[in-house]
Amino acid sequence: MPKLGSDGKIHISIVKRKRPDGSRYVQEVRSIYDPKTKNSKVISSTTKGILPPGETDLSKLIPSDGKRGPKKKAALAREKPVITDSRQGSLVQYPLDIVLLVIVLAGLGGFLSCRQ
Repeated sequence: MPKLGSDGKIHISIVKRKRPDGSRYVQEVRSIYDPKTKNSKVISSTTKGILPPGETDLSKLIPSDGKRGPKKKAALAREKPVITDSRQGSLVQYPLDIVLLVIVLAGLGGFLSCRQ
């Protein structure tokens, strides 16, 4: 009996992965059988949505854009507006207590030169 995805065919499966809050990610996984390793290789996976906790019926799936948390945060970080300092660098004055605090903390952190 041939294995799933043998003869270069792509096998598509639906996978439910549990999240810490009890809900589940529903993902479509595409894989192909590799005869050298005698195992399947995942080609791609896309998140279709999220099932609420305790649900197993795919008709109650909450659609998702296919991206997960950290990637969204990275995209938001790129979209932040750039704030420019319009002050003249040579005329900026810093309070002495802040400067001394930074020097002491840098020394405790192992920074020994002004360039570090």
